[in-house]
Amino acid sequence: MFDTTFVTKVYESIKISLLYWIYLLRGAVIYSVVPATIALFFSINFLRKYDEDDTPIHQHFKNHYLKRSKMYTLPSFLFSIFILLLYVLLYFLNKESHALSLLLTVICLYLLLKLVVLFTYSCYILTKREWTIGKALMVGFWLSTRHLFFTVLIVAFFCGMFYLLRLHVFLFLVCFPALYGFTVLFLFESISLPKILSKRKKTEAKKDDKKQI
Repeated sequence: MFDTTFVTKVYESIKISLLYWIYLLRGAVIYSVVPATIALFFSINFLRKYDEDDTPIHQHFKNHYLKRSKMYTLPSFLFSIFILLLYVLLYFLNKESHALSLLLTVICLYLLLKLVVLFTYSCYILTKREWTIGKALMVGFWLSTRHLFFTVLIVAFFCGMFYLLRLHVFLFLVCFPALYGFTVLFLFESISLPKILSKRKKTEAKKDDKKQI
C-alpha cells in the first residue's frame, strides 16, 4: 500500500515555504525577517514531529510569528539593512576594476557571510532559549567560531541557494525556506547551548548557596 507520509511532508514543507514569504511580506521584509525565520524553524521542527500534534501548520507558523513580531522588529530592521547595504556594495564593487576593489570585495563578502551566519545561529538560539537578542547574538558569535564545520556548511548552503536563485527563481522560492529550516535543525541538533542565568536568577542562586552554607 502506498505510504502518503512522505508526500504529506513534502506538501507541508512547500506550505511552510510559502508561509515564510507571506509573513516576510507582511512585515515589509525588513521588519519581519527575524520573527519569520524563528517561526520557520519552529514549524519545520513541528513538521518533523507531525504525528504528535494535530494543529494545522499554518496556525502553528502564525502563532510563533505573532508571538515575536513586535519583539524583534528592531533586530529585523538592522539585520535587513546591513545585509542589503553589504549586498549593494558588493554589486557596485564588482563593476570596478582597480586593485583596491578586489580587497574591498573580499572584505564585504566576508562580512556579508558572517552576518548571515550570525543571523542563522541567533534565530536558532531564540527557538531554544527565551533570551534577549543581544545575548543570542553573543552566544551565536561564539558558537559560529567554535563549530566552524557547521558554519562552513551553512555558508556552502547559502552559496548553493544563491546559485539556485540565479538558475530558477520559482524553484528557489518554493525550496529555500524549507531547506533552510531542515538544514539548520539537522546541523545544529547536536549543538549544546550554554546555560546562561539572568541577573535575577544569579541573585537567587547566590541566596540559595548562602542558605545551604
